[in-house]
Amino acid sequence: MITLNLEGTNNTRDLGGYKTSDGKELRYNLFFRSDNTDNLTEADIKKLKEKYKLKRVIDLRYSSEIKASPDKLRNIPDIEYYNIPLIISKTQMKNLIKGHIDLGDAYIESLSQKDMVKKIFDTISDVEDGAILFHCTNGKDRTGTVSALLLGLNGVSKEDIINNYSMTYELIKNNESVKKGIEKYGTDVIFKSEPEYMRKLIEYIESHFGNVENYLLSCGISQKNLDKIKCRFKN
Repeated sequence: MITLNLEGTNNTRDLGGYKTSDGKELRYNLFFRSDNTDNLTEADIKKLKEKYKLKRVIDLRYSSEIKASPDKLRNIPDIEYYNIPLIISKTQMKNLIKGHIDLGDAYIESLSQKDMVKKIFDTISDVEDGAILFHCTNGKDRTGTVSALLLGLNGVSKEDIINNYSMTYELIKNNESVKKGIEKYGTDVIFKSEPEYMRKLIEYIESHFGNVENYLLSCGISQKNLDKIKCRFKN
């Protein structure tokens, strides 16, 4: 795991370095997963622009979250900002808190948002130079799902995808949003990143679509755009 060690985030990570099923290695400094950017410092923004060549940001949050804590990267010159929300419904949240479902079930339900998934991957596919950063609030659920799909598309092993996800809680447990959420809901269950949650998502994709690429094709993403992502990401 390579973290970017920014002052204003706890969970900004490079998805590069993983081995793929065809014996290649994912390139560094292309795709970053992150928690919210609302506390980024000027030094962080300079680092993202100059060292990491950040060109595009995909904010996976919904409008009320953005209004409460705007993305610091939204109006930065030479960085393109896109808001493409993946929604965790209020019903899902209630069922999670009550223990009727677990986060793996919520991730599986998010796969039905195929129009949003298509927009996300089409937006990823047409960047030719520089890096892309995608994030939600804590960089765990919506960001974790997109990370799993991106890694799976590129042939990263199931165990590596699960490990990339499961380390998240240790990085975000001191986030103010997590502390407030635990206080609000009276439980930390929705903030955990247990391996079985991601395993459930991957196994669902395998059983219903065969692999991640087939799922993404079912969202209406062209083979050309998927191939562009794969060619850019692999050494």
